[in-house]
Amino acid sequence: MKRSQTKAGPSKRQLRISFQCMFCGKTIEEKQPDPCIVILCSGWDTPGEKPLNQQCYCHAACLRQVAHQSVPLYVLDRQRKD
Repeated sequence: MKRSQTKAGPSKRQLRISFQCMFCGKTIEEKQPDPCIVILCSGWDTPGEKPLNQQCYCHAACLRQVAHQSVPLYVLDRQRKD
């Protein structure tokens, strides 16, 4: 097969990827605004240390439930308006 004729790989749906919420533990249905990704960075301000990063998935509703009311969630608020 020539390089210009290569097939595309399987889609995400064909691979049956699922996401689990880091807060409630339930499977996340792929429907806006879900899934959300929370990015954790550890040691980002420690001199001489390389920060560690991790991505975790969650439901938008679960994130809203655990986030303090004083924390603005601009992305979720904007999505409600769009």
